[in-house]
Amino acid sequence: MLQPPAAGATSSPSALKLEPQPHEAAALGLAIVTTEAGSARDLIDEATGRFAWLGDANNLAATIAAVFAEPGLTRERCRAARYRVERDFDIDRNVDELAAEFTA
Repeated sequence: MLQPPAAGATSSPSALKLEPQPHEAAALGLAIVTTEAGSARDLIDEATGRFAWLGDANNLAATIAAVFAEPGLTRERCRAARYRVERDFDIDRNVDELAAEFTA
């Protein structure tokens, strides 16, 4: 398994009214800060990222600051998020499972 980068972070642009990209960030091994808008909970929980309050810029800033203040915990979350993407969102496996449902 690839190791996440030693530093790096991403925040979901959902607060900016754009589509969030937590799956892509997780696949790259980046720290994730997102809101509960959209499908973020499909991937992100306390073990894989951090949540900021939707529409609260001060909380978003504090949440991002916490990512950098706790580098060890952030690295653990990066690894957990990447593992979850690799395990649960593999395109070949998901296509096979979906195809099996249609042929069952």
